[in-house]
Amino acid sequence: MQKKRATALQLEWGDKACKHPALAKEYDLGKRTGNYVCTQCGTTLTFREKAELAGAKAPAPHQPRSGGSMKKKSSREIPDFSRQSSRPKTPGTPNTVQPTKSKAVSATPPRPKPQATAGKSGQRGK
Repeated sequence: MQKKRATALQLEWGDKACKHPALAKEYDLGKRTGNYVCTQCGTTLTFREKAELAGAKAPAPHQPRSGGSMKKKSSREIPDFSRQSSRPKTPGTPNTVQPTKSKAVSATPPRPKPQATAGKSGQRGK
């Protein structure tokens, strides 16, 4: 709400009491001032005053809109998989030594990386 409009609201409202039911951000010359304005009486409040006002208001008790009570969709319980192993254990003798991988070196050298050509690299032919 523009500061000019808030001042006009204050003059119209006078000295009557107001509970400040709705607050809007205050603007002056198109820029945000950081304050809030009551849309009913035009009173300017700082952020801290707004927070205190919001904290002072008691929250309304939650009433179901449908009028009925909520029921569980299903009585089936969700199983807990967090303690089960990811794969079943294979039967075998306990404490057996696993075979180690061989450390043999391959006789063939690694393949060379392909070189960029004039067409692939974006350069023109020389």
